[in-house]
Amino acid sequence: MPLPYRAWNRLGLFEHGSMKLPDYSMGVFLSHFGMAAFEGRSGCTCLEIGPGGSLCSAMIAKAKGTTRCWMVDSGDLAQRDVLIYHSMARHLEQLGLMAPPPEALASFDTLLADCNATYLTGGIDSSRTVPNVSVDLI
Repeated sequence: MPLPYRAWNRLGLFEHGSMKLPDYSMGVFLSHFGMAAFEGRSGCTCLEIGPGGSLCSAMIAKAKGTTRCWMVDSGDLAQRDVLIYHSMARHLEQLGLMAPPPEALASFDTLLADCNATYLTGGIDSSRTVPNVSVDLI
């Protein structure tokens, strides 16, 4: 049946990864962040290819000192339910990291703005809007 991803997801039949789970998304991000030796550095710009079911990585990136985050996916797949992001904010606070203020968690768009993140959903074509030589960590 030709239904969009969101419809299948609401039915509980398909889900793009586990990135809406705080522990999982934190582990994935920190694994890549650590391998790239970015711990302790601030002011970098990151690019995530395929953020999947959430934009939690943008929250983690900001908490770890990045100043800009680009997120590129093949479609509009990220959950817009702000409760997911409230859960991630609590997780960050429990780890002693900076979490977005409550007003930033009011909507998907305010969260993106607070994290200085851009969510591009046109796949490789949309990644061409990321300025050349502007990304420190992919």
